[in-house]
Amino acid sequence: MARGIGTIDDNITTRVTIPGRIVRSSQRARLIAAGLPVLVLPWWPSEVEDSGWAPNYAETERPGRAPLLTRSNDPLPALRIAFTLRTTSVTESIQDTLDLVKRYAAAKPIVQFMLGQSDRGHWRITDAGANQLDWAADGEPSVADVIITMRQASDASITVGPIKKKPKSKR
Repeated sequence: MARGIGTIDDNITTRVTIPGRIVRSSQRARLIAAGLPVLVLPWWPSEVEDSGWAPNYAETERPGRAPLLTRSNDPLPALRIAFTLRTTSVTESIQDTLDLVKRYAAAKPIVQFMLGQSDRGHWRITDAGANQLDWAADGEPSVADVIITMRQASDASITVGPIKKKPKSKR
């Protein structure tokens, strides 16, 4: 029998690599926050929605005329990610990962969102939830659709303390 692809021989070791199965965590989508373990998504998000691109406008009433529309401020951009949590087997629980998502949602630190090597910025989680779809034999969830909504972290630095007077100029 000829040796080669598609043949069986006792002296040949066959190695099968399934793309997307063995991937370094630096190539996956992940959330990073100080004081928390890195949340690596086992699969890429099924949806990433950017919003908050347009400025806010305020409507000012004018007597006898049409209201005046004036630009009030620029909103903070928002990001909504939707992904499915599951393992390679529906009999394995994802409860530990769901608990980590809950810890991220309740955490105060700023979250960094990475899609592979692409840094999508620094965010604050404003809403998170999961829809459990399947359960393992022990009753814990094995498949869940998760949605996380985030707003861009602002660099608010408020100066506090006494107001310093300007020195008087000598004449």
